[in-house]
Amino acid sequence: MSFITNCHNRTIGCTQFKTGNYYGFFKEKEGKYYIKRTDSLQIETDSLTGKAYRNRIKWLNDCEYTLTSLGPTTKESDSIDYYLTVDPIKVSIIKYTPDYYIALSHIKNQTTYVATVDTIFIIHN
Repeated sequence: MSFITNCHNRTIGCTQFKTGNYYGFFKEKEGKYYIKRTDSLQIETDSLTGKAYRNRIKWLNDCEYTLTSLGPTTKESDSIDYYLTVDPIKVSIIKYTPDYYIALSHIKNQTTYVATVDTIFIIHN
């Protein structure tokens, strides 16, 4: 019975992340990125360059969603945006607190599997 209660409470808690403002830190360089999320769109903005990445968000359940880039549609763009329009990122919220959540993100296609774990902080208004 305890397992069902814990799972149920986890599901209710994840719904708080469906919309809002967040930030995270880059792993490969200094700086952070900001996330603005509505029920169907996520915009990530690089704090150093100001470049924004637009993604369609589709919720699979209360704690999992996919992100599909709304960026360039030609391979010649030499951008990760192109690949994300072909293979969406699947994100699972694996833990959360009142101030942040931890997300397991992975992308899988015919030849590659890449997974990362990120901490996403909530911007409290």
